[in-house]
Amino acid sequence: MSTFPRRCYKASGRIAVAAPFRLLWLGALPTAVLAAIYTLVIRYNPFIYLSCIATVLFGVSVAFMASMVAEDGKSRSIYFDFFATSTLVLFALWVHWLTWITLTVDGGGDLARRLLLAGPVTWGDALQDMSRHHHLTLARRVSSQVAEATSENMLWLWGVEASLITLTALVCCKWLGAERVYCDQSGACTKVDLHLVIASKVKEAVVTLPQIGAHQKYGLELATRFGEWLAINKRFYISHRDSSCMGFEFMPDGSVLYRRYDDGSSWTDSEKCFVTMDEFVQWLAQKSDRILAVECSGGTNPVTHKRIQSALSGQVDSSGY
Repeated sequence: MSTFPRRCYKASGRIAVAAPFRLLWLGALPTAVLAAIYTLVIRYNPFIYLSCIATVLFGVSVAFMASMVAEDGKSRSIYFDFFATSTLVLFALWVHWLTWITLTVDGGGDLARRLLLAGPVTWGDALQDMSRHHHLTLARRVSSQVAEATSENMLWLWGVEASLITLTALVCCKWLGAERVYCDQSGACTKVDLHLVIASKVKEAVVTLPQIGAHQKYGLELATRFGEWLAINKRFYISHRDSSCMGFEFMPDGSVLYRRYDDGSSWTDSEKCFVTMDEFVQWLAQKSDRILAVECSGGTNPVTHKRIQSALSGQVDSSGY
């Protein structure tokens, strides 16, 4: 069983600079399409229970869209997730209501164009006008025999619909955000894989993170964790018979040596010496698999992100694998 320290993921609260703009150009069009489909279901479906289910599913769909936008924007902030969800919900309702008016009301196209950028007062006047002149019913079907709706009925009906969609979307947003883990080293999000390892009544949670690209730098967080690991384990190298590899050795005086380990048996002279652990951590944070591979001499196995992560997760010991 792995012996690495248990860590609890905590979102930093940051987002990418372009995240709000991605909300506009990535979220608007798909949300508008969802709103149009929902409107068709609500308008032509005669069953009230199916309409209720469609309303809930619409809220869930908008939440998934907001979650995808937040993930693309590298969101580690639940507040931005809520903001993205609320924004897309308001936009979806706006498109839905305009589409419904266009399909349902006589001359609805002209009315929808007038309401396109209208405020609450104009919308209120339009509701009263529809209830007086267009003979709408609470079933929202012109051919229905249900009693005609007043403007108050329409406002109540749309208010309940909007509240149900909004509440469903925000609840789903909270759940989807909790399932998303951002990895600084890979610059991407991942899901949490929870494995329960039962041994002496100990339960261990393992988070599976994505591998980074060869050109991506390791970053300060990973370098710091590895520095802490090296201070405890003293040595890091990958043991290969009849070949050499690069590794690190933590010395008694607090310095760190970057050196080659030959033929799985002996260290050679160091290629770099870092006087302090902090100096080593800053150096490693700026490295990538590609940089370390280029710096290695021919035939030498370089240090890689995968091997460092394997050491941190306890999958290998200080002598490699």
